[in-house]
Amino acid sequence: MTGDTLLHAKKYLSKSDQIDLIDKYWRASNYITVLQMYLKQNFFLKEKLKAEHLKEVVPGHWGTSPGINFIYAHLNAFICRYDVDVNLVVGPGHAACALLSNLFLERSLQEYYPELTVDEPGVGRLTYLFGHSQGFRTEVSPHLPGVIVDGGELGYALSVAYGSVLDRPEVITVCIVGDGEAETGPTAAAWQSNKYLDPEKSGVVLPILHLNGYRMGGRSILSTLTNEELISYFTGLGYLPLLVTGNHFEIYAALETAYMQINGIKKKSLPDVRWPMLILKTPKGWTGPFSEGRASSHKNPVPAPCSSVELLENWLKSYNPVELFDDNGSLSQAIRSIIPAGNKRIGQSLTRIKDSVKELIFPSVKKHAISPIEKKYMKNIEIIVPYLSEVFNLNEKNENFRIMSPDELVSNGLGGILLHTKKAYNRIGLEEIDTALNGRIMEILSEHVCHGWLQGYLQTGRRGILPTYEAFAPIFGSMMTQYAKFLSQSQNVSWRESVPSINYLLTSVCWANTYSHQNPEFINMAVGKNFSFVRCYFPSDANTLLACVDACLKSDNRINVIISSKREMPQWTTIEQAQAQVSKGIAEWSHFSDAHPDIIFAAAGDYPTRECIESIALLKLMVPEIKVRFVSVIDITVLGSPKIFGHALAQEHFETIFPSRLPVIFNFHGYPSAMKALLFERLHVTNFRILGYQDEGDSSAPDFYKMIRNGVSRYQIAILSLDMLVKYGKLKDVDVKSLKEQLRNEVSAYCLEINGG
Repeated sequence: MTGDTLLHAKKYLSKSDQIDLIDKYWRASNYITVLQMYLKQNFFLKEKLKAEHLKEVVPGHWGTSPGINFIYAHLNAFICRYDVDVNLVVGPGHAACALLSNLFLERSLQEYYPELTVDEPGVGRLTYLFGHSQGFRTEVSPHLPGVIVDGGELGYALSVAYGSVLDRPEVITVCIVGDGEAETGPTAAAWQSNKYLDPEKSGVVLPILHLNGYRMGGRSILSTLTNEELISYFTGLGYLPLLVTGNHFEIYAALETAYMQINGIKKKSLPDVRWPMLILKTPKGWTGPFSEGRASSHKNPVPAPCSSVELLENWLKSYNPVELFDDNGSLSQAIRSIIPAGNKRIGQSLTRIKDSVKELIFPSVKKHAISPIEKKYMKNIEIIVPYLSEVFNLNEKNENFRIMSPDELVSNGLGGILLHTKKAYNRIGLEEIDTALNGRIMEILSEHVCHGWLQGYLQTGRRGILPTYEAFAPIFGSMMTQYAKFLSQSQNVSWRESVPSINYLLTSVCWANTYSHQNPEFINMAVGKNFSFVRCYFPSDANTLLACVDACLKSDNRINVIISSKREMPQWTTIEQAQAQVSKGIAEWSHFSDAHPDIIFAAAGDYPTRECIESIALLKLMVPEIKVRFVSVIDITVLGSPKIFGHALAQEHFETIFPSRLPVIFNFHGYPSAMKALLFERLHVTNFRILGYQDEGDSSAPDFYKMIRNGVSRYQIAILSLDMLVKYGKLKDVDVKSLKEQLRNEVSAYCLEINGG
């Protein structure tokens, strides 16, 4: 029977026949799930179960698994009925045993792991690999086909699911949200994502809230609500909630209703946009032994299986495996008839993406560059507004680029982009001039949701950028860490395709904001993870920022952090110089450097660069015989250990730029601890003095006063340079005493003026 004929036959199975096969498939997936957790031999109970047939350690979590298997079984039949593309995002983190069971039975696993055949040897191999250090984790991970969110990312599944359907009108992404995840702040905000989908241009997310009564520590909040309260809550959020229990006929009917509602919205035949969602109530540890319906079934319902062999055997037999598998351990042909064929399988969702995504068209960087001679000062952030606007214009038909912004697009200096596209929003009656159904700007005051949207968008092949206040970026620091781990694991999975890089643009920086909004901690989070694919850029001026954004948007499999102010700054580099510096990550500025220097100044960041250059001018004025070198560090990770960052400077190259015999003053944008961590494994760096933000702030004073408070102003750098030149024998203390006093007086006079003295 060909694939098309088989699909045709599946469509015309009666409802009762389908449900009978769905139930059998569900029992088969439950059976395989239990095998993964407990058995290492005698998988089909061809002899009486014995203690030596059991694993020494029980991996995995059972509590949520039968509900996931139940959903998966019905989705299989649903796909066959309607020939639709369904993706699945699994929120419950420790659900890998359930997901593996289904990927195994539908033979998607076998596509990538040929030894995992659906027969007795394949079952043996699967149970061996599950929970093994060289096999499959007990959490959902990128080792499993179709996965776009890691099992450790509790709370992020729903926003990732919504990001995955943007600009993919043919797709339905089902997102399973568990009891525990439903209580997180990121999930609470992510429910609002239904208001950002364009029914014509984007796909659909069908959330399934799986309420089994318990999270790990006790009763879950939403499971204690009445049915009326649940319906009211999700109706208020703009959904059409469909409440079902673990009854096959109920969820079958709910999926039919959901599909009718989706089609009605898509065809514009409904007066209001209310995307459906399911609330599925099942017992915790459903179909398991004595702990069904209790919190104790969350992980291992048979805590001492070697002394409960008979209990475990009875549990396995309750699924009636002889009805499900033949003598070779293969799934029966009848049950296989409700599993989608080929790329329609849920596990093949990423395979379907490859042929549908169009490459992003990029504008010419030189077209948008400025001349530092003609334009000596400008707000750096302004240079990327026409560049990003042209990205939108060039890709108007491709629809493969978006900006995710937590309510700060205009405040971050990017408001001009709204002349070329609008903010996405789909609520009827809204007539604000900057919103539209097909807007390309996703703006919500939730950093978590923006990050999840972008993650789902990138993992499905499109590109984007997330601009936010520097101080607010640490809010999604945990998401960045989890995503970094996802990328790290993906690099070790040979069949995983490259994905566009995640790009963070941090502006409204610590030097130009109120005290409560001064927090460059995200830099530490990014570079402190020791992931080789992290880049942390500090553009010195507008052209360098433009070159950074262009390079980052074109890159794959990386985490890119760009930090730039939105205040007016001096301009230094041509676009050719900027591109070269971004490519190398570091450059000596010859026009501010001498041969055979006595001291080295280095800076990372636009404010620190300005202050270093001004400090060099002061030093040259006071002691003209002193020779200097100025080094602009654009990507601070090039200074890290080459053992971690493959692109980092070799030690020999590092020492040619920063000879150990010379003092180095490094003026850094963020916390000095970030640079100290990067330089830790470098040899001979005791000559470095690292300056940076010290949490000495002020809410209303000018930017320069903030720099003075933190000891990074031009005057304080000049004083430090004189001290270091004395220490290294280049000057005498007696010669610099009066010079230092002059500089201190400049600082005092400025502070007196600011403080109303």
